[in-house]
Amino acid sequence: MLFAQLLRVTALKSSDHASVRAVAESLEHSTVEAIESVRRLALELRPPSLDDLGLWAALGDLAQRYGEQHDLDVTYDWQGPRERLPAELELVLYRIAQEAVTNVVKHARASRASIDVERQRDEVTITITDNGVGIDSGIAPVRDERGLGLGIFGMVERTTLVGGYLRVVPASPRGTSIVAVVPLAHAERIMERSSPR
Repeated sequence: MLFAQLLRVTALKSSDHASVRAVAESLEHSTVEAIESVRRLALELRPPSLDDLGLWAALGDLAQRYGEQHDLDVTYDWQGPRERLPAELELVLYRIAQEAVTNVVKHARASRASIDVERQRDEVTITITDNGVGIDSGIAPVRDERGLGLGIFGMVERTTLVGGYLRVVPASPRGTSIVAVVPLAHAERIMERSSPR
């Protein structure tokens, strides 16, 4: 729809009226920006590397991208097997890590962050740690007027949906760690039940 709108607006730039041409140029610029924003948003929600290469590669890409875009020293470490998990579970784990790193950028005033994954035979643990201002581990998750989750609440919801749990703990000497633990057998059963037959 945006691309069709762009074509119509571009056609208006050949108008005989200078005021119409000026408005068309302004609309063309904002439509191009909107198209680019939608493209970026789609890539953020489900990056191609997640589908093509799996969670291990997608998290590496996330760490590099956030480090470059936000002047943040982001390290990444994966311990354990790198075999693919069910696609829906990989997406849930990716979105938890993405939300945690986004919160570091927005709120922590940190200079460093780390994404650490420990994959064992029966569970996956993702820990995102920063050296920022810290957060109260007893903080109540925020909900909007419709009861939908924001920030930490959204991460808790995602983790719970796959049978896991999420903790917010103070880091030492300062900062915060977000720890999501997902038992693989339970998560895979949940995914099987929720997938269409």
